[in-house]
Amino acid sequence: MNDIRYLLDENVAPLFRAALLKREPKLVVWKIGDPGAPPTGTPDPAILQWCEENSFILVTNNRKSMPQHFRDHLASFCLETSGPGSHARHPAAWEPPLLGFPDKN
Repeated sequence: MNDIRYLLDENVAPLFRAALLKREPKLVVWKIGDPGAPPTGTPDPAILQWCEENSFILVTNNRKSMPQHFRDHLASFCLETSGPGSHARHPAAWEPPLLGFPDKN
């Protein structure tokens, strides 16, 4: 059983999910708007909270607002909480891209 679960932000191309599942079919890869996942249009802070509560790792290419939301989320993060978020780096060390998305510059 695979314990790693990914939530793709609504702006991540569906091709990314297909590529992940082609490589590892047993992965759990949901996308914003899927049944059981936050609905399309959910604010970023609520998505981060949902990921923490449901032990999902967020995959996003949102470099405009997510870095600050992520810093704010980590600032309020309780160290006793378990799950993927407990392994996050200090917000000052966060630099896009988190999962290797190529720079568009």
